[in-house]
Amino acid sequence: MDHLSRHRFESAPAQPAWSIVPPVLLETKASAAYDIPVAVDLDADGHLLAIHEGNMIVPEQVRAVVEQMTFLPAVENGQAIATTLTFNPAGFFKAGSR
Repeated sequence: MDHLSRHRFESAPAQPAWSIVPPVLLETKASAAYDIPVAVDLDADGHLLAIHEGNMIVPEQVRAVVEQMTFLPAVENGQAIATTLTFNPAGFFKAGSR
């Protein structure tokens, strides 16, 4: 995986793979419906294990998008590790993501 080779001797946080988002985000004109911080558990391969509800219920359209997303795993000293990532799906709409 390119992500691991770029961080072969260092550490990096997990992150959404914005370049391969679900089609529904590509078709959305406004980010407001997805502007919700979401915490997810990821395994060492970046696969989604769980979505945390916490104090806020994650709306179904946000949950559906997150379940379809691809994530780059966290890396610690060149090794992929499981982690919890908090991100906002509306981050895709920020400058440079589209």
